[in-house]
Amino acid sequence: MRKVADLIHADPAVSIRVLRLVNSAAYGLRRPVKNLQHACSMLGRAKLEGIVLAVAVSDSFPRGPAPGFSSQQFWRAAARRAATAKALADLMDPSSGSASFTAGLLQDLAVPLLAHHQKGYGAVLEQWNHDGGSLDSLEQQEFGWDHAQVAGWLCSDWSFPDELATNIAGHHGRHDTPAPVALVAMLPQDEEGNVDELITLAEERYGAQPDRVVAALERGAEHGAEVAQLFALKFRD
Repeated sequence: MRKVADLIHADPAVSIRVLRLVNSAAYGLRRPVKNLQHACSMLGRAKLEGIVLAVAVSDSFPRGPAPGFSSQQFWRAAARRAATAKALADLMDPSSGSASFTAGLLQDLAVPLLAHHQKGYGAVLEQWNHDGGSLDSLEQQEFGWDHAQVAGWLCSDWSFPDELATNIAGHHGRHDTPAPVALVAMLPQDEEGNVDELITLAEERYGAQPDRVVAALERGAEHGAEVAQLFALKFRD
């Protein structure tokens, strides 16, 4: 793990962002992590791998505007999903907290790439932004595939860990997807949007008490704002 820390430390920008993310309220560590070697030894390979992947993927996204797409809006939503997935995992399965955070953050990793490179995708995003509803349904109607499937192909091509790749690819509708990851896929774009369906599903399918789910959603919204600052500030639409 010392060698892993040395490799991360070779890129100061990545080092800073990894430490900030580890120490964010969303991660909920009891004691602050002050250096990368400490982070590596404390988190272990799997958790650290997820954090580094999140940072690396964000750095690989295309810059600049695209029809129907806002980078800052995208990262606000992604950070909210990540923090909420972590909060729901703390409620349902604490051991899956870090993995749920990473999967929630990267669920929609294909959207920025499609917005910049797929012909006609901007019109689908604009319709979704205007009408709401399910983005994956609109994609299936227009293209015969959805962003979750594309994300799965990307995860395979980029050699993501199997569990993370499966959770990202299956976040819409797969019953074997971990509860926190599946539930945050239902979060509305608008932070003030209706979450009744999410709360009902959490109770009926996973046995979670509604009041505790509501509290987790509130923590996710609060902590997500902090996580978003680590990603969105470098983008300008």
